[in-house]
Amino acid sequence: MMTKLISIATTGLFLTITWGGLSSVKEPTKLPIISPQPDPKAESIKRGKLIYDELCMTCHLPSGEGVAPTFPPLAGSDYLMKNLTESIRGIKYGQKGKITVNGKTYDGNMPSMGLNDKEVADVTNYILNTWGNTYKGIITAQQVANIKKQ
Repeated sequence: MMTKLISIATTGLFLTITWGGLSSVKEPTKLPIISPQPDPKAESIKRGKLIYDELCMTCHLPSGEGVAPTFPPLAGSDYLMKNLTESIRGIKYGQKGKITVNGKTYDGNMPSMGLNDKEVADVTNYILNTWGNTYKGIITAQQVANIKKQ
């Protein structure tokens, strides 16, 4: 019975295969580079963070905890999830009057920030998926466009 020694070695871009006393050098097969498709929700959240940091953080704070009794918390907010359309409307057109968030009443005035529908969707996606908030869907610019001022 004859035993053959097999060894494989790589040097740079070449693969050397030795079997017994024979040697063969092969160039590796070139595979096409496939770029991963961007995740629309993740991209929206990323853009939304930039908007939040610029326009919302002053009142709602970096942690989303807000300042009672004027600026309600966004972190862990029951209002956001239970009143999603109203929340989006507030971001788009501004919010005035009393709202109850996590059992506490807030009576502040949030002016419209002048955001377009895509920006409103992005910052909403950021808020809905940060500080312990989780939202399985994605808010789109079209959804925001369908929300009218009352």
